[in-house]
Amino acid sequence: WCNRFARVATTTDLGGAWWLIRLLVLEGLAERPGGNYLEQMVANLVKHPYETLDGPRVAAALRQDPGLLETEVWEVLATARRLGPAWLSALVELSEEGHRDRLLDSAWRILISDGRPVDQRWFLDLVQQLQPSTGELSSRQVGLLRMTGSANGPVVLWALAGLRILFEAGRVEVDDLLSVRAPLQRRDKRTALAHIALLATAAKRFPSRGNEVAETVAGALDHERRDVRARAPLVLERGSL
Repeated sequence: WCNRFARVATTTDLGGAWWLIRLLVLEGLAERPGGNYLEQMVANLVKHPYETLDGPRVAAALRQDPGLLETEVWEVLATARRLGPAWLSALVELSEEGHRDRLLDSAWRILISDGRPVDQRWFLDLVQQLQPSTGELSSRQVGLLRMTGSANGPVVLWALAGLRILFEAGRVEVDDLLSVRAPLQRRDKRTALAHIALLATAAKRFPSRGNEVAETVAGALDHERRDVRARAPLVLERGSL
């Protein structure tokens, strides 16, 4: 009956029944069900019964049941759905308890995917609050380069900022920067201007690559935004902004 109850409870709306299901699973009285088990976990941990514990509710619940941090949390993150501010705060807090690299890797996978912008925004907020170091950015620079081709403007802008940090630290090759083309083709001017600024920095540091920089920047001369069209010739003529 325990398995049957768990299956029924995760395919219907039984309110706080998730906690009972979780207890049955932990005690070995039922197998972990499918259905809406993960969705119900996300909702119930925000209002979990351990309200007397120190710290935000979600973080307290995950500390109380560390098995969730071994499996379920990562399965939820892999669904690429936004989890809300309570989960965001909890994961940032728990990142300093041995989960930082895995959180960054999980967010990176979503940001280089073709997910919905509204969901990607949550994962971008997670990464920004984690504030990756130069070393963490460097070890994930292949993903940063892929993010520059995202359909999500804020993701592209953040990726360009990360590449600038790496370039100024000497942690990314100029050839890799010159391989980036997509931001200049975007309609929004912020990403296009950020891309031009990064290319101008590359031209200053590597004058011998000026022709290649010019070839890339030339793609912005017919951009639909006047600000972008005006900025491109400055790089072509002087190699600076």
